[in-house]
Amino acid sequence: MPKEENFGIADVRLKTEDEEEINVGIQFIDGLYYIQTKMLLYYSQIHLNQVEYDDKREFARTATINILDFVYFNSLKYDKVIKVKSDEGDVCLEELEMQVIELPKFHCNNKELTRKEQWVSYLKGCDKYTLESILNKNECIKQLDVLLEEYWEKEKME
Repeated sequence: MPKEENFGIADVRLKTEDEEEINVGIQFIDGLYYIQTKMLLYYSQIHLNQVEYDDKREFARTATINILDFVYFNSLKYDKVIKVKSDEGDVCLEELEMQVIELPKFHCNNKELTRKEQWVSYLKGCDKYTLESILNKNECIKQLDVLLEEYWEKEKME
């Protein structure tokens, strides 16, 4: 997305292996206040941004990933998928999807990590042994790590 329309840390349109196009936005939410409003506003910004393009693309499903550095839900699970339900029953709007990852609830216990667990471990920060293992197994995270290292080498404090 254009820089001036980039609302989160990553706002992209991707194509799945099944050729489905999905708008994906990733944001860190900084604090407990107005969390529901922040998630819904971010979702709507990413979803409606599709209107801004002149290439006449089909409207695509949108999914946001909301990363929290605090505990918000009462359950023990670190990840949630939020879908809209109506009061007429469990009518689920398939194109509306908000995922929430609560970093304090995620615990890496040095087992064989899934791809999702690798990403969460990387974002949360993990021990050196786990990081080396992740970088050896996940090429995307390895590329991101290289880009971040280059960025921090060039970053200057003012």
